[in-house]
Amino acid sequence: MRNIKKILSLLFVTFIMTNTFGQNTRSKDVDVLRGIADKILANSEFSFTDQNTGERYESVKGLPLSPDLKVTSEYNEWKYQNGVLNLAFIKLSELTSDQKYKEHVHGKYDFILNSGNLGYFEKQVKAIKSGEVDGKPSPEFAKLRGNTAKASFWQIFRLKKLDDCGAQGAALIEVYKEDGEEIYRKYIERFAKFVREEECRLEDGTLARPIPREYTVWSDDLYMSVPFMARYAALTDDTEMMDDAVFQLLRYFDILFDEEKGLYFHCYFTELETCGVAHWGRANGWVIVATVELLTLLPEDHPHRDQLIANLEKHIQGLARHQSGSGCWRQLLDKTDSYTETTCTAMFIYGISKAVNNGWIDKDYTSVAKYGWEGLMTKISDEYDVKDICMGSSTDPSLSFYYNRPALVNDSHGLATVLLAGTEYLKIKEFYEFVNMSKYLKKAEKKNANRN
Repeated sequence: MRNIKKILSLLFVTFIMTNTFGQNTRSKDVDVLRGIADKILANSEFSFTDQNTGERYESVKGLPLSPDLKVTSEYNEWKYQNGVLNLAFIKLSELTSDQKYKEHVHGKYDFILNSGNLGYFEKQVKAIKSGEVDGKPSPEFAKLRGNTAKASFWQIFRLKKLDDCGAQGAALIEVYKEDGEEIYRKYIERFAKFVREEECRLEDGTLARPIPREYTVWSDDLYMSVPFMARYAALTDDTEMMDDAVFQLLRYFDILFDEEKGLYFHCYFTELETCGVAHWGRANGWVIVATVELLTLLPEDHPHRDQLIANLEKHIQGLARHQSGSGCWRQLLDKTDSYTETTCTAMFIYGISKAVNNGWIDKDYTSVAKYGWEGLMTKISDEYDVKDICMGSSTDPSLSFYYNRPALVNDSHGLATVLLAGTEYLKIKEFYEFVNMSKYLKKAEKKNANRN
């Protein structure tokens, strides 16, 4: 009896000390997130730069059409990874109660869509396509003919892939819910129409791509579609869109999930009726983030909710089995000779943490996120530079392609996902093991008393 009381007392003291240490650690972790985000803010000026002269402009109004004029900051380009970054900034404001991050996102969409600048770049894209300005040949634009990716915001005008609208559209919905700008709603509806009616699909409705082979299913596309679809469905009470988002997750699980390893393949070639060769880390990251984003908005009584959660847990079990000794996950999840990669590690932390915080999986999975977070912190320097970020990747039939993808520093893919991971991991209620042990010892004490 006395021994049990002593153990309980020691356990309580240990819990208090550990909890205090945990609070201090949390504060340091928040500082890291702020350091990364503030560094981005310092390099996110809302302006345009002439790439030839270096001159900067706050507005393009009155400027002659030039192929050399681009948005100054890469963080303000219309790219899917910046859509992820925008959502991460919004979530960071929620975590820290510092509104400057969310306000920056609001300012960014105003700068891109609502400031009168976009028309200039639409003309720029058309001139690059044709090599002409106002119907007359232009030597300047002819040199770039067809290379529309040289223009800022070109993906808004292309709108041929989910990459062009899904991630940015999801963040735009969050901004629209507060700002209510009609121009934002116009783009949101346009993106919804594209996803619903124009995006490439298999005969059964599964989202696919026409490259590299016709009707290739890319796991990346779950993130490029589902978070937007779920938000749009919630915004407009569109049950058909919500059901479509659920359908995509279920179909991708059937097509791409490797039951033996508990991991997703990067792609499926419909023509060949076979999956690709790689359990690519980031591809699995896109899947888990898309899944938890949908579950957050999916009605509790949806008939497929339990199946989605069961699929999520299978995936998390597979990820836990493939976590490296450093806590990070690898570029190729099942290949121990591939490098530990930042974006997939961050996305797994986010997905697992969100699943724990919402009670979708057992709290014991907290340790998987915890070791992942500790590993992730080793990828960040004292100057808040983030390393080992795999550059954007296509699919490839060779594993060597994935092995040899360059690992970059401060690429937007990594900055966005690290911030995203932190906003959810730092909400986890720590030290479940102490609480559980305390309950166990109390039961033991009661049992011992009954014996006496």
